[in-house]
Amino acid sequence: MYDWSCRHCEYSVSAGDKRALIDQVKSHLVRSGGGILVYNSPTRTDEGPACTDLLTVRDVPNTGVLWITKSPAERLDLWRRHADGWPQRLQLLVPPSATVTEDLFDRSAITDGPAEVTELSSTSLEKLGRQIADNTSTLAEECRCTTVCFDNLSNVIHEFGNRSVFKLVHVLNVTMHNAGALAHYHMEPETHIGSTTHIFEQEFQLLRDWSGEEPELSLP
Repeated sequence: MYDWSCRHCEYSVSAGDKRALIDQVKSHLVRSGGGILVYNSPTRTDEGPACTDLLTVRDVPNTGVLWITKSPAERLDLWRRHADGWPQRLQLLVPPSATVTEDLFDRSAITDGPAEVTELSSTSLEKLGRQIADNTSTLAEECRCTTVCFDNLSNVIHEFGNRSVFKLVHVLNVTMHNAGALAHYHMEPETHIGSTTHIFEQEFQLLRDWSGEEPELSLP
């Protein structure tokens, strides 16, 4: 018998095998919100399904989607190619250094509905966390469902260091659960030493490894 307890609420579950337990954990996160760590390989070019299927686990027309990314045009194109339908609201938070192309909102080329791009007001991790939390809370108030994608956690770790980013992720995961939002964070394990990936795995309740041939769900 396998057991699991949510660290953010009183929910617990038991199952006869690990696969059944993982399915129950995922269902709980979809219902109640929380964070999933997604492992990507830097050499993969087909990351789309690993991202959009987590953004669309709920009722898409009634979902508010938040993307934190340096590549808004690529993310919108990814959604258009892999997702089924357009969400109620789609917001993209981009750092000041991001390149936003002039044709970003050419709906015939990239989007099939409204999308909002907001430039992050600061490169400070603390302010970044507050802005993500504020946007998530607003979407949760206006939409029946909320999903969030942190496009490249590895880049942030390389820039700010393990300790600072771990603190950010911890605060965000609590925020996501409180807002009932399902968030996932992309990380490239090949670009980190093993102790770094181990540290961050402990902050998540589910791991999705997309660095191999097929995606695999596991418990950290």
